[in-house]
Amino acid sequence: MLRRLFPVRLDNSGYRGRAAALWLFAVFLVLKAIMGVNGAINTRSVATGADGIRLEGLDDVTVHTILSLFRSLSLAQLPLVAIGALALWRWRGMVPLLFVVVLGDQFVRRLATQANTVARIDAPAIGMWINVGILALLFVGLVLSLWSRPTSPQPLPVL
Repeated sequence: MLRRLFPVRLDNSGYRGRAAALWLFAVFLVLKAIMGVNGAINTRSVATGADGIRLEGLDDVTVHTILSLFRSLSLAQLPLVAIGALALWRWRGMVPLLFVVVLGDQFVRRLATQANTVARIDAPAIGMWINVGILALLFVGLVLSLWSRPTSPQPLPVL
């Protein structure tokens, strides 16, 4: 299994996992690209609506700072999307490792969110459920990327 996570060569022929894992990774990348661009363009509505962050009652400088940080965090997702797209196109052997990296990122973010409470609206934010769905998608994708495809039997030589 470690050989699949850290392949000797990064190429398309080195990938031994299921094709469904590649599709799930592509879905993840599309979702991250949409979330990154939407968070950068519609920063206030995403921060208050999807993530449930309360901005009312704060002074303008604080709101501007929070929204600037939120926009930067949204844009920071796009290099990961670019690296993932390159991996799908040219270096599929790297996909299981990328699944582990983004799963680790999601877990660390969840822990940081739990440790640092932020004033939020009373109802659970839709962003939390989207992130739980993404976490499940990543876990299933990791399992499928490590699950070997059946190999077709080699034909017998004709004598």
